[in-house]
Amino acid sequence: MRSKPKVSTKAFNNQVKKEKIKNILKNHPEGLSPKQIASYSTINENTVKSLLPKMQEISQKKGLRGYYVLVENNLHGLFDYKLQNLCFCFESNNIQIEKRVYEENSLNDVIKFRFEIGAETKKAHLYIDTSYPFNFSCLGLLGYLFQNLIEKYCTIRPNISQIIIKTLELNKDYFGVSLEGCSSIRLDTLLLEYKLYHKKKSYVREEYKSKVPIQLDFLYNILNKGIFSAEINQKISLLDNQMQEVNKQLLILRKTLSRFILKK
Repeated sequence: MRSKPKVSTKAFNNQVKKEKIKNILKNHPEGLSPKQIASYSTINENTVKSLLPKMQEISQKKGLRGYYVLVENNLHGLFDYKLQNLCFCFESNNIQIEKRVYEENSLNDVIKFRFEIGAETKKAHLYIDTSYPFNFSCLGLLGYLFQNLIEKYCTIRPNISQIIIKTLELNKDYFGVSLEGCSSIRLDTLLLEYKLYHKKKSYVREEYKSKVPIQLDFLYNILNKGIFSAEINQKISLLDNQMQEVNKQLLILRKTLSRFILKK
């Protein structure tokens, strides 16, 4: 009687372990160290260290040495951030008021609102300041508040596509983590300012401050349809703007050629 050929179960076992690691990181979007992954998964730490580099969907967290995160086409990375300090803006010639409007309010001294409309500038602003960051999903409620305030004083209600976020601050806290060899990391570009610093001795804060205006409907698109859908729409919008610019240049060229032909 012939014996059945032996089948190696090592590859299968490694695949099971990879799935286990992946599921654990799904529940910890802030990232984990190999030691923490081993603790949660009951997989040997050395095995975890050997498997992580082989997993394309997992990468090392930038700025935090030894921390690994799951990279997937979902929204957990975005929703993991908190909002703090915002400025909404709406500009229209339809704003008709006799004098400047100014209104200040707060919600139990936790979130402070400052609303302004300029009679001459035709601009409305809503400044939101809070010491305690709030969930990203609150963006819809804040946009609704801004629409209501404009309607209250101007009897017009702007569309979401007409509202721009002039300033936006996103941050995320990492508890039980410390920066090695420095107290903070700062990167300043034309588009945004990035900081990674010790907020307190017990945790590190990652912070992004946008320097360019963002359309509110673009962020709504992310919330409703997903980040990749929003990116596609942004690219289409960018291409549309480029095509408009090309058409302008073609029109100028035609006019120049027409003048040249008429002179001849």
